[in-house]
Amino acid sequence: MNNFLIELLRSRDYLEYDCHEIVNLMDKLPHRHDDHQIVEDGVWPNALDTIVFLWEVVLDDPCSFTPKLFRNLVVPSDIDELNSKVRVLFKDKVIRLKDGDLLRGLGERVEALASKIMRLELSLKKPKSFAVYAELRKKKEGFLRDQLDLIRRKIEDFKWAMECVIDYLDGRVLSFYDVRALNLKGEFDWNQLYSVINRDCRTLKDGLHIFADHTEQSMLQLVR
Repeated sequence: MNNFLIELLRSRDYLEYDCHEIVNLMDKLPHRHDDHQIVEDGVWPNALDTIVFLWEVVLDDPCSFTPKLFRNLVVPSDIDELNSKVRVLFKDKVIRLKDGDLLRGLGERVEALASKIMRLELSLKKPKSFAVYAELRKKKEGFLRDQLDLIRRKIEDFKWAMECVIDYLDGRVLSFYDVRALNLKGEFDWNQLYSVINRDCRTLKDGLHIFADHTEQSMLQLVR
């Protein structure tokens, strides 16, 4: 009986495995394996090296899989060692997301919209017909202002979510509301946490309001 089994689970962001990706990955593993069920026969250091390496790969560049460790014998010190190493990888990933291209791009949109609003405000101070004035004012206070406020909320909510993840990784107690919104509690479940982070990134990319997304999911959980 094998003590350790690492299975490559299909990522929720993919409809199917990328077989070419997995075949290439097998050649890069710290210990040789043949398929997407990676067996470490009683050698914990090998299993640890492999699962940590796989999370490094997945967190560096999204893959069609996420690694999941199964074991026949649970040794608390082994779990602590694994969590300690993978926690560092996840925290580094979250910190990079907080300062990454996605937020920088939204920051540039905020600056562009703020600049447009400022130009409109200057234009409104100049003499013009009532119809033109009304149209410019509506544009400023309507679409542009609403879009600016929405993007700012998206940025704030994403940063809030990532701060909650960091608090969770650092072992700081989250409020009941944070736990309910992000579903982060108890022992580390790296696959679940990876899904939470990816969900928030998708939400930000899709132009949805993260806070509303969390709240809606929380309400669904409450009524079930």
